Parts: sequence; structure tokens; C-alpha cells
Amino acid sequence: MLNGNNIPKLEFQHIRFLGAEGIGMSALIRILEKQSPETQISKSDLSYKQNNPLSSDIDLVVRSTAIAETDPDYIELKKRGVRIWHRRDMLNYLSQGFKQIVVSGTHGKTTCSAMLAHILVEADLDPSFAVGGILANYQSNARAGQGEYFVLEGDESDKSFTITNPYLAVVTCIEPDHLENYPGGIDEIRDCFYAFLDKAPIKVINIDDPLLANYAQRSTSNNQHLITYSASQLDNYKINLSMPGKHNKMNALACIKAAEQLGIKSEAAVKFL
Repeated sequence: MLNGNNIPKLEFQHIRFLGAEGIGMSALIRILEKQSPETQISKSDLSYKQNNPLSSDIDLVVRSTAIAETDPDYIELKKRGVRIWHRRDMLNYLSQGFKQIVVSGTHGKTTCSAMLAHILVEADLDPSFAVGGILANYQSNARAGQGEYFVLEGDESDKSFTITNPYLAVVTCIEPDHLENYPGGIDEIRDCFYAFLDKAPIKVINIDDPLLANYAQRSTSNNQHLITYSASQLDNYKINLSMPGKHNKMNALACIKAAEQLGIKSEAAVKFL
């Protein structure tokens, strides 16, 4: 079985996180502290009153998209020749050895990935997860488990989701957004999502979305294990959530469909929600 024990040993001794207060970066730090406790971690962020000093033994920098090339720490560490990774590179590294469950979409991915992570925990699958919000049940946005699955939020805003290697991919919707990173507009956004889905052996998509409905209609061998959901199916499940709104029920439906593909019965998934 694949699990966190299979990840390659980290070759870096001291990792500097630039933009460490960001929700995505804090998740990486929490997982790294659990997976590789021997690795030294230092942090800097504009919100800190006093950042950790830039010691001479830093051998890897991890930066978020929010960190500009004018950031003083970035300038100094780049001048030293220290290797620099984007946040997505570290996320991909930490999820090696796991089956990636990647949730993406223009809207709903944070809620959906958090729900799915919770279902897997409650089903005793001991997953790891890194999501873009704090899960109330765990008071954390990250978890380092020993099970075979790693649930992560596939960020489309900066194309981070394109470098993931999903075993199961969930896409909630495809709409024009973050056009500064997509000069080709909605056509480029669509193509990136389609390529992302094509990589996944198992795909769960919302066919109420026109572009995802179009994807489902493509007759390709890659779509042999394609699971669809839509609002018309909501009455088939007794979904009771503390969060109001049909959109949250749709997110829950996506998670139920995904959980079924991982061997969790729909009745159990509904109960865990």
C-alpha cells in the first residue's frame, strides 16, 4: 500500500517559507513538521512583527504566488543561489507516495476538499490533507496521515493544479477567473481543466456546468471511469448540512460520488457529513 512512509527522504536541511502566514503555506508547514521533523523550518511574512533571521544554512526556499520578486528575503536568497520552489512544488513533493485526491474548480473547491477530507477521516482511511480553509473538527487546514490518500485543493488561479498527479479528480465548475494568468481566456482555462481531468484515472464532474457537460460528451478512452453529478440527483440523497445553500449540497454530492469510488458507501458518506 502507498502511504506517507514511501515519500523520498527530504534532501534539504533548512527550508525557508516566504509568505508563511498564507493559508496554503501554513498547511505545507504543518505537514512538513509531521513528515520530516528533523528538517529545520524558518518563516517570513509581511504580517510578522519580526521574521526569523536569514541564516547561512538555508538550502531551500518555498514561496507563495503572493511573494513578489521585490521581496527582500527573496532577493537575498536568490542572490545566494539557494534553490527556490513555488508552493505547488512543495505540495506535490509532500504528496508523493500517496494517491492524490485533487479537488478543483472555479468555485467550491475549498468546501468540497474539506468535506471529502472529513469523510475519509471518519471512514478510518487515515488520509493526509492540505486544503484552503480551517476544518472546524480538526482546527487545522492540514493533516499528515498514514493512509494511502492525500486530499488536496487544486488551485487553478495560478495553474498549480496542472502539475498535480491525481488518482481521483473532482471538478465543480469551469468559469472565467484569474484571467491575468490565462491570456487565452476561457478557452485556455477550459483546456487546462480538460488536461487535468485527462490525467486522472477516476474523474468526478458536475455536468450542470456546460463546459464539464461537454467534457463528458467527448468519446475518448480517458473517460472510461467518469462519474457525473447534477442537481437533478440531489433528491436521491438525504443531505443535511449545517451550512445553508444549494451550492453546498452540490459540493456534498460531489464528495459522496467521490467517496463511493474509494469504497465508502453513499449512506456512510452522507452520515459523515
